[in-house]
This record gives sequence, C-alpha cells and structure tokens, in this order.
Amino acid sequence: MCRSASGADQASTIHTICRASRSISDNDRSQVWVANGIYQLPFGSGKSDLSKGVLGAVLGNWQVSGILTLENGQPVVIQGPNNTNAPGLNNAVIRLRDARLTTNQTIDKWFDTSAFQATATYSLGNDSRTQPNLRNPGLANLDLGLSRSQPIGERARLQFRAEMYNSINHVNYGAPSNNVSSSNFGQITSAGGGRTMQLGLRFSY
Repeated sequence: MCRSASGADQASTIHTICRASRSISDNDRSQVWVANGIYQLPFGSGKSDLSKGVLGAVLGNWQVSGILTLENGQPVVIQGPNNTNAPGLNNAVIRLRDARLTTNQTIDKWFDTSAFQATATYSLGNDSRTQPNLRNPGLANLDLGLSRSQPIGERARLQFRAEMYNSINHVNYGAPSNNVSSSNFGQITSAGGGRTMQLGLRFSY
C-alpha cells in the first residue's frame, strides 16, 4: 500500500513510484467464455431408439461430453534492466507511443518493439507495469470425451472413457518475449501442446 511520508522530497518520490506502479493485474482476462455439455445417445435399453436388438446393445449407454474455452490474452508486461534503484519499483521502461500493431501482426513481431526503451540509470520510466491495450495471444480450446458405462449384474459396472484434449489441434501461442534487452524482444517462441488423447477403463462394484 502506498502511504505519504514526512518531507516533501520523500513524499514526492513515493507518489511518483505509486503512480508508476499502478496497473491492471498481470492475470487480467477481460473476456472469458466457457461452455460445457453432456449428451447421452438415445440408443439402447430404455431409450427412444434401438431399445432392443444387437445394434441397440452395441450403441447403448454411450455419452459424449465437451468443454469449449475461449479467452482473450493477458496484458503484456514489458520489462527492462532494473535501473531505477528505487524500492518497490523494478524494471520500469519508457513508452514512446502506442505499441499495438493494427496490421501485419505476426509471431515474429507481436507489437512495435521500437515503442519502448530502457530507462537511464537512477531514473523512472513513464509506463505502467502492464499494458492494458497490448495483449498476449488468446486461448481457444475444445476438449472432448466419449464414454460408455456398462452394467454387469446388479452392482458391478464397467466404464470405458476416451478423452481428447485440444481436439481441434488449435495452436495456442505463448506470450512474446517482453524484455527490451532481449534479442528476440516482441517475438513469440513458444506454444501450448497439440492434440493429446487418453483411454481409460474403470471397474466398480
């Protein structure tokens, strides 16, 4: 918490530090949409279709499920060398202009890197800790599941599950390099995992 202090110079310094440190959270996501659903196939004993016969027995007791997640990116946090020598304030930089790229945004140049520069020694930058208008790549992910629960006698049950994560194999890019001193400043060099699948079998009684 920022508090006033005795002495005009000290109070002015604290006020400057507090103002420079004010920003939105590193974890801010202003738009998040998550939907999930489970659907049991209408086949097999007691269902509306194929309630009898071999085909009904094969297709019965199956259900599909899914979770769709869509999120915008978290704010970029621009970092530089710690030249401030001020308590409670690290890696402040100078922002010269809006760093957003309205066109030609690529993973090799996610934002205008020339819009930032490191501060001189013992000086404060003019930028906030995070960039509310400059965001990391968002997230789009669809997980799917297929399962069948087969009763065995009166008490036992055998369940088979097939689960697919990132089923559409969408590339979810990582955050761009955010250090003004880095050779790959503004470049994205990582991404989340691709499609993965797992199978499971559970016997309960």
